[in-house]
Amino acid sequence: MATKQILLSYHLVDELNVEAVANIYATVDDTKTIAAVDTDFATLGTALDLITGAYISKGKWSLIMANQGVKGAAAAASRVEQTGVFDFRNAVTTKLQGIAVPALLNSLLTGGRINESATAVSGFSALLSTGTTLGAIVPTNASFQTLTTRADSFVSFRKRRKQLFRSSVEL
Repeated sequence: MATKQILLSYHLVDELNVEAVANIYATVDDTKTIAAVDTDFATLGTALDLITGAYISKGKWSLIMANQGVKGAAAAASRVEQTGVFDFRNAVTTKLQGIAVPALLNSLLTGGRINESATAVSGFSALLSTGTTLGAIVPTNASFQTLTTRADSFVSFRKRRKQLFRSSVEL
């Protein structure tokens, strides 16, 4: 039996419709089922509801994972504002679900576009298409409709001025 770190988040809304989040960090036995964790999450939510004047509009819990990539540090010249967006179709609606990937590698760009034939790009898309290659996890859109195929991809530059300002030093 090992323990995993989780984050429990409860979104609270007051009478003025102002939302705040109550975050609670916890550990969980990795042999417990999702249903067991969800039951404990609901119990804690009920206890929280009894001590707040706001109502709980939504809640979520998630695993806090250690570095799951293959890199221990950022690649040279990587910038999170250079975002690759991968749009996927589903079988129910015509709406696309975009998956944003911050700090897309420059090596995956050809002529300012994402190289669709790159092994890493096609592998990423295959894992998100149809969900069969992941086993227990089935990638979906925000309406929980299974993703089927990648529709397109593009590079976007998203501003992160506040974070950049906080990390910058004036000389």
